[in-house]
Formats: sequence, C-alpha cells, structure tokens
Amino acid sequence: MAVNLEPILDKLADDLIEQMRIEIMQKYPHPAKASGRLLDSFSKEVTDNKLTILNEASESGYFYSGNVDLGRRPGQMPPVSKIRQWMERKGITSRDSKTGRFMRKRDGAFAIAKKIADYGYHGINYTENAVRKFESYIIDSLGEKYVEELNEMLKQNISRFELND
Repeated sequence: MAVNLEPILDKLADDLIEQMRIEIMQKYPHPAKASGRLLDSFSKEVTDNKLTILNEASESGYFYSGNVDLGRRPGQMPPVSKIRQWMERKGITSRDSKTGRFMRKRDGAFAIAKKIADYGYHGINYTENAVRKFESYIIDSLGEKYVEELNEMLKQNISRFELND
C-alpha cells in the first residue's frame, strides 16, 4: 500500500513559497520592490506524491526569477530597455560621475547594463535559503534524499531562467 504524502507536500509547498516570499521581501523591502510580479508568480502542484513549485515571473517575455535567485555572471549586457523600465518604475535617475549632471534615462540604463555585463551581480539565493530553513522538517517527514530532490526541482523550475547569452 502506497503512502499518501500529498497533505505533507501541500503544506510544505505553502510553507516554502511563503518563506521564499519572506526572503525576497527581506532583501527588497516593499517600497523598494519594482512590480511585485516575482512575489505573485509562485505556483505549486502536488500530484502522485510529487511536489512542483514554479515561479515564472516575466517582463515582456523576459523571465527573471532565476536572475534574482542566482544572480548573473559577467558577460553579455542585459536588455537596456528592461533596465530602463525598472529605473522608471523605481523612480531612479542617474548622474554622470564626472560632471554630476543628470543623464538621460537611456544613457543611465546603458551604464547600469554595461556594469552588469562587466561585473555581474550576486543573487539573493531565496530558494536555497527557504529549503535550508525547512531542511530538518523535510528530513524528519520525508527523508534526507527528498531534500536533494527538492533542491534540484527548484533549480529546474525557478532558477532555470538565468539568461547569460
């Protein structure tokens, strides 16, 4: 007789999603967050004793949950138009570092995108931090192997959207 783990997995999914939201909000407090799409884009599915958690937050087809979670390595510039939209939503203006004069939004967005291309940026690791918080509960109720499976599922479904090309 197979054990029905779905009630445990359903509660675990709710707890993990709530903890991931807390991790994001601690790093990006409410006044500082841009659109709120990342917080509102979590979904879960529990079927056949299998848990799946997704976050498909996107802006014009550009998925960014993985970039917030894992960061972005140096390399190619992110889309300048997306940086500009982000600046506008957050009310960010930029100044020229040499003259101190205000820059056009397009030029400021280009400077930020160039800096990201040159240096990358670190993510906030909200998936790993959430799993770590519930690790002992998961081990006690589902076993140590499930922690590894859960981490792999989150990497595939949330952090997969890291765009570096």
